[in-house]
Amino acid sequence: WQLADGFQLRGELQFIDQQSVGHELLGSFATQLYGASLIASYRGALLTVAFTSTADGSEILRPFGGVPAFNSLMISDFDGAGENSWGVGLSYDFARIGLTGVKAFANYAHGELPANQHEDEIDGTIDYRIDRGPLKNFWLRLRYAHNAPSNQAATEDFRIILNYTFVF
Repeated sequence: WQLADGFQLRGELQFIDQQSVGHELLGSFATQLYGASLIASYRGALLTVAFTSTADGSEILRPFGGVPAFNSLMISDFDGAGENSWGVGLSYDFARIGLTGVKAFANYAHGELPANQHEDEIDGTIDYRIDRGPLKNFWLRLRYAHNAPSNQAATEDFRIILNYTFVF
């Protein structure tokens, strides 16, 4: 929805249904994940608020990749059996203030698990895409995550990623 000059609001819903079929190579299971998000944008900034809930039957299994859930972050997907999570994210494109190619985003999510357990994660990412000069087509990404589950030691993750786009 376009609410005012430069201000937009968008809502999204998601539903994942996952269950065993055929030879049941992963065992017999059935679960669902429901989610909703609200995204507000204003002049290069995005604010996202999201909620997800996973059914009690099983966590979401991922034999071939990640989970496309709103609160899926760097370390945790917040999709454990019976888990309810909420998250907030903020991103900004710094081109509006003269830093062309620089974008950053941060996310925080909190998940409530059965048996009074919980987990919290905070992530931050800074991207710099070079679009001219001798380093044109390089993209530098710096990422950090801190995940703190209530039943284990905290985990930290720091990544430096360098990408290059080949133009033929």
